[in-house]
Amino acid sequence: MSTTDVRARLRDDCVRRGGQRAWARVHDVADTYVSGVIAGRQEPGPKILRALGLQKGEPTFIEIWEPSYAEE
Repeated sequence: MSTTDVRARLRDDCVRRGGQRAWARVHDVADTYVSGVIAGRQEPGPKILRALGLQKGEPTFIEIWEPSYAEE
């Protein structure tokens, strides 16, 4: 899951909870922090991730092109 996916999940969860302030209040984080994460100004930290049922994992690698030996 990318950071963009996490931001989208947070945005959707805020809508279901009644807005960013309501979500922040329930999860004991600053509403300005929630807003910053959704807007991409801040990274989601442990409290937000935990509230979304997530945790930060090791980076993964994805293939962006097929290596030349694959054509052989």
